[in-house]
Amino acid sequence: MSTQDRIERTFKQHIRVNDGGYFAPFVTGIPEAARAIAALFPPPCAWVRYDDYHRSACGHVFEFAVGGPRDNDFVICPYCGGEIEEQDANQR
Repeated sequence: MSTQDRIERTFKQHIRVNDGGYFAPFVTGIPEAARAIAALFPPPCAWVRYDDYHRSACGHVFEFAVGGPRDNDFVICPYCGGEIEEQDANQR
């Protein structure tokens, strides 16, 4: 799911009125607002796992003592700010 889709879903979950419907002026503006907010986020950053290190799409190398990014609670690349997408060099 893209960043924009997640933002739209969040807006729709939080902008509800008592009868369970949406407040119309907000609903019509949700896709535009979500696009604008999504544009503020950097693109995802692929981290490719090699034998004992990871290489990021933004050009950095990182080594974990144990496991990989998710195992060590890395969700956002500390170098470029993009959401980390793990890949295995053997599957490329």
